Amino acid sequence: FDMVKLDWLNGEKIRKKTLAELADLILSEGFAEGWERDELLAALPIFQARIKVLPEFAQQALFVKSRVEPDLAGLAKKTKKVDPALLVTVLREAADDLLAREGQSDEEREGALRALADKHEIKVGALFMGLRIGVTGAMASPPLLPSIDLVGSAESVARVRALADLLVPAEH
Repeated sequence: FDMVKLDWLNGEKIRKKTLAELADLILSEGFAEGWERDELLAALPIFQARIKVLPEFAQQALFVKSRVEPDLAGLAKKTKKVDPALLVTVLREAADDLLAREGQSDEEREGALRALADKHEIKVGALFMGLRIGVTGAMASPPLLPSIDLVGSAESVARVRALADLLVPAEH
């Protein structure tokens, strides 16, 4: 068997399911330990297009229910041209901004984050990567702002602030 093709085909079948069908399937197959059906229905819109096999849901969605160790090496690689102290400052400001903009549209929040990156003259990608790793722990994840909404603004902000605290250079 061509496993790549089989994974692709399986992913196609997953994407064709309704959210309710997919939630019931994930629950019945035991791939959502600790999840209630209504929680799955809320989370699946940002995961459905990303999973190729049902067991991937639990791993990809781990950050929703608990804090995941941030990929500091990945962050360092993606932000190597940014002064670490500046990144900390911008992440903290972004956290404050996200909390203040809770309930606003993705477009409004994204615009504000882009303006913040411009204000500090850092690349938008560096800011978004810092936020993504702060919230999800990973460099690759579902879309950032829907992930923040799913985790909850207060918890997402706490995670970003915790990441900023980890990035503060040790004083000697």
